[in-house]
Amino acid sequence: MAIKKFSSLLLPLLMVLALVVLPIISGRTQEHPCQDYRLGCKSRDVCNAKCLSLGYVKGGDCVTFAFPICCCKINFGFQDDSPISSPIFTD
Repeated sequence: MAIKKFSSLLLPLLMVLALVVLPIISGRTQEHPCQDYRLGCKSRDVCNAKCLSLGYVKGGDCVTFAFPICCCKINFGFQDDSPISSPIFTD
């Protein structure tokens, strides 16, 4: 009897857990969208210059996960000129 009651509560509990945990996990991966990275980040200026020289228009930044890395920011230039993301509407 107790096993049936436990198993009937287990599925809804797992579903609620999945609904709570999945957005947290997916949100954490988008905090620092790196396209390219180099191990060891000594300064932001050096990292930014390195990423700009590699062709990343938005440059780069030092990010620490388990150790500091130089994270080159993803180029989403086409989204900057999108009329949906622009707060100014012109006719």
